[in-house]
Amino acid sequence: MNKLMIGDLNESYCVDLNKKQLIIGRLGDCDIALKSNSVSRNHAKIYLKETLWFLEDMNSTNGVFVNNTKIESPLALMHKDLIKIGESTLEFIDEEFSVIDSAVNNIASAFHKHSRAVKPVSLKDFLKGVNEVKNKLAMLASSMEGGQTQIKPAEEAVKAMSSELALMIKGYINSGVSDNTSSTLVHGIESKLKYDGISQMLEAAAADKPAADNTNYLFALDEIKTAAENVSDYKKSCYLILSIAMKILELNRGFIIIKDPVSGVITPLVSKINKNDMLESSPSMSVARYAIGKNHAIFIDDPALDPRFADKSRSIIGGVIKSVICVPLSKKSISLGAIYLDSDEQKKTFNDLDRDFVIKLAGHISELLEMSGLFHELVSEYEGIDEILSKVSKKSELEDLLKKIIMADVKTKISAIEKVSATTNENIVEILKENLSGEENRFLIATYIKIIGAVAKETEIEFVKKYLLHPDARVRANSIGALLNMSARERALDKIVKMLSDEDAKVKTLASHYILSMNHNLLINEFEKYITASTDRALISGVINASFLLSLDDIEIFFGRVFAGLDDEFRAMVADYLRSSNDEKASMILEGLQKQAGTTPAAAKPAAVKPVAVMRIDIDLDAEEDAPKSGANALLPPAKKTVESVREIKKEVREKVNPVNHTYESEEFLDDDIMSEFQSALQRVNQGAKSENRMKSIMYQLKSGKKH
Repeated sequence: MNKLMIGDLNESYCVDLNKKQLIIGRLGDCDIALKSNSVSRNHAKIYLKETLWFLEDMNSTNGVFVNNTKIESPLALMHKDLIKIGESTLEFIDEEFSVIDSAVNNIASAFHKHSRAVKPVSLKDFLKGVNEVKNKLAMLASSMEGGQTQIKPAEEAVKAMSSELALMIKGYINSGVSDNTSSTLVHGIESKLKYDGISQMLEAAAADKPAADNTNYLFALDEIKTAAENVSDYKKSCYLILSIAMKILELNRGFIIIKDPVSGVITPLVSKINKNDMLESSPSMSVARYAIGKNHAIFIDDPALDPRFADKSRSIIGGVIKSVICVPLSKKSISLGAIYLDSDEQKKTFNDLDRDFVIKLAGHISELLEMSGLFHELVSEYEGIDEILSKVSKKSELEDLLKKIIMADVKTKISAIEKVSATTNENIVEILKENLSGEENRFLIATYIKIIGAVAKETEIEFVKKYLLHPDARVRANSIGALLNMSARERALDKIVKMLSDEDAKVKTLASHYILSMNHNLLINEFEKYITASTDRALISGVINASFLLSLDDIEIFFGRVFAGLDDEFRAMVADYLRSSNDEKASMILEGLQKQAGTTPAAAKPAAVKPVAVMRIDIDLDAEEDAPKSGANALLPPAKKTVESVREIKKEVREKVNPVNHTYESEEFLDDDIMSEFQSALQRVNQGAKSENRMKSIMYQLKSGKKH
C-alpha cells in the first residue's frame, strides 16, 4: 500500500493511502490534519486516478510545493517526491518502487556478473559441466512431455543453459585449447542442442568475439521487458528501464521525455537528473532536441569534441558532461520523444553492443507508450493536419503554404509568409474560418486565430470573441492578442475584464495588457456603463479590480462618478485597496469618496466575499487568522496582497508583453513567440514592407531568438 511519511512540527508519522481521496489541511476532520499555522483549513487533496496518485492545491493561501516547485495544477506523484505544505513535509512512498528498485539491482548485477572476465576451465571441469547441462536438458524435456512445464519457462531455462555453456566454452578456450579443437567442440555441442541462435553464440564464444557478450545484453533485455510488463503503469515502467540502462552502461544521469509533434511542447516522463538540466537552455535538453529533430540516435564518447554541439553550451565545451547517449522514441517515423543518458563523472567508450542495447530499449519504451494510448493521441493530432487542410478545395498551393506556416522551421515560415501575402486576406480568413468550424486540435485553433488576428478586418471581431471562452489557455491568449491586433477595444471589454481572474498567468497578463493599452478616457466611460447598467455582480467586481490597474488620477475620476452608487461590499473593496496602498494621495482620494457618499472611514466594512482576482491573487478570506509565517507576501492582509499583485502584474506586462504585436514573450512560450513574430512579419509584408533587407532582418531575429 502506498503511504505518506509526514513530518509535522515536532512529530513524525506514517499515513496509509487506504482510500481513493484524502483531504490535507488544518481542520480536525481532514483525513490528514496538520498543525502548522501556515496550513489552510482545507489545503490540498491527494487522490487516486487509474493507477497514479495525484496531488492538487485546493486554493490554499500559501500553496503546495513538490520538490521545491509550486504546483499550479494537479500533479502525478512519483516515488520519494517531497511535498511541502506550510511548515510540514510529506514524502510520498510508492511501495511498488521497492520491488522496482530490487528488479533494477538484480538485473544490473546479473549483467555485470556475467560480463566479467571468465576464469580458465580445465577439461575435466568442462566435461563435468557439459554433462550437468545435458542432464538438465533431459529433465526439462521430460517435464515438458508430461505437461508440467509451459513453453515460456522452458525457453527461459534453455536460454540460461545456453549462457552457462557459452561461459564454460569461453573458460575452456581461455585455458589454452587450440582453435581446431575449439571448433570441433562447438560443432559437437551444436549437434546435440536444437535452439535458435545457439550455433552463432557458441561459435562466437569459441572465437572469443564480442558477440559472446551480446548474450548478456539479450538476457538483460528479456529481463527488462518481463519486469516492465509487471509494473502497474507506463511511467513506472519507464523509470525501471531508465534506471537499469544507467546501471548497465554506468552513466549517472538520465531522463525520458515526450514531445508533442504539433505544438513542440516537451514533457518529462521520468528523470534522474538535476531539474536545471531539464530546462530548455540546458546542454542535455539541447542534445535531446537535436536527436528528436533529426530522428537520429546520438552516441558521444566526448561531447566537447563533437562538432554538432561545440557551440551549444559551456557545460559541453568545458567537459562537464563526459559522455552522452540519446535515442529518439518514435511511431510511424514521427519523432515523439527520447531516452537520454549521460555522465558528469567519467568518460565512457560506447561499442556497437551498447548502441544496439539502448536502441532496443527505446523501441520497447515506444511500445509501452503506444499501448498506454499516449503516442496514439499525439500521432493522430499530428496526422490530422493533412486531413484538415485537404478539406479546402482548389487552393492546393495555399494549403501547402499554410501548412508550412504552422509546422515548418522559421526560414520556411518566412518564405511562406512572403508567398501568402500575395493572396488576398479575405481568402486566407475564409479558409481558416472554414477549418475552424469543426476543429478540435488545440494548437491549430490557436494558430489559425493568430493568423486571423494578423490579417482580418474588424468584421471578424465577433468571430474571434467566441474563442475567449475556449478551454485551452493558448487559444484564449491568442484570441486576446488577435482582438488587440484587430483594434476591438470596447467591443470585447466586458469579456476581457472577466478574464482577469483566468487560471492561466499568460492569459491574465494579456488581459491586463488589453485594458492598459486602451484609451483611459474611453475605458473609464465603458467601466461606468458596466457599473451603472449591469446586474452581473461578477462583472462589477471584475471592473472594480480592473480599475486598480489604472493610475490614482484615473481611479479618482472613475470612482468619483460611481462610488456613491456602489453597495457596501463593493465600496469596501475600493476602500481596502486605497487604504492598503500606503500612499498619501490614495488616502486623500478615499477620504473624498467617503465624504461624497456620506460615509466615514469607520463605516467602511471589510469585503464579505472574495473579489475577482486580478493577478495571481490567492486569498483565503475565511482563514485570515491563519497568520501565514513564510513568503514575502504571506504576512500581508488580503487587501495588501491585492496591492502587491497589481504591482506585480504591471511589471509582468511591462517586461513580457510586446506592445507592437501584443504577444507574451517568455522562454517558456518560445514556439508561440516565434509564431507571434512571423505573424507580425506578415503584417509588415502586407503593409508593403517587402524590401529584401527588411525580410533578412526579420529572419535573423527569428533564427537568433531575439525579440523585435
